[in-house]
Amino acid sequence: MARILRTKDILTAASKHLHYELWMLQSSASTQPQGSPSHVVNNALLETIALHSRVILDFLYDDNPRTDDVNAIDYISNWREIRPDKPKDLDEIDRRVGKEVAHLTYARLDVDPALKGWDVQKLASTVSELMGFFIARCRKDLLSSEWKV
Repeated sequence: MARILRTKDILTAASKHLHYELWMLQSSASTQPQGSPSHVVNNALLETIALHSRVILDFLYDDNPRTDDVNAIDYISNWREIRPDKPKDLDEIDRRVGKEVAHLTYARLDVDPALKGWDVQKLASTVSELMGFFIARCRKDLLSSEWKV
């Protein structure tokens, strides 16, 4: 099914929300305390980083978005041809966020404690680099003033 073509005003307005996702990811990653994995602030920041990462990765890599999902292809028509390959170390983000954070699942019972950790700095850095690639190729008039580009 073909994507609905959005107006410049709608894309610019939606880009404010995209900016928010990246800002929350980067801000949370830069303020995450080093401490006990059971510490409530640490967990809240980890969950925030995980969820915002997944939102951005869906924006960049979901090839079958719902009609009301904001997607990179709405901004760059040949995005799927020019985008970088999704880094292999990010392949598990969608599943992990779904099974370990966003939904209460029995799969959580099977998570090996040794594999439960997240390298949030690397995750935030990689996702930020991917967004930088997108922003560098996006028409600036489609981005809200928050982007400062």
